[in-house]
Amino acid sequence: MPARDICHDSRAGAGHKVENGQQEKDLLMAKITITKDNLLSLAEFKALLEHTEARSSTMDYIFRLLRELVAFEEKFNTPSDVFYARFMRGEMGDDLPFIKWAGRYELYLEAKQEIDSQLVKVPVAA
Repeated sequence: MPARDICHDSRAGAGHKVENGQQEKDLLMAKITITKDNLLSLAEFKALLEHTEARSSTMDYIFRLLRELVAFEEKFNTPSDVFYARFMRGEMGDDLPFIKWAGRYELYLEAKQEIDSQLVKVPVAA
């Protein structure tokens, strides 16, 4: 059996292992291994499922926002962070596409911050 990195994910419930061949910060496709040594109760399983679905929804949401941001960046040939700084200084006007772009960028920053704060809570495996 090939060697795998095994780490604990606090979102997976106490003591349940999460296996992943990528670094922990890239823990997007985590695999939960349940063995006879770490069987879950029904309540633990439901909680794990809810966390997984919420995390998946958040990632889907971020990817959708990123696709929208890339479309704006390509259309206006400007990175979103540069646009947003100029927009906030009042240099871009208040045309509807710019308002939408700024709104999508703010939503992206909020969602990214939420993901980053969750990653900070994941203990590093020794």
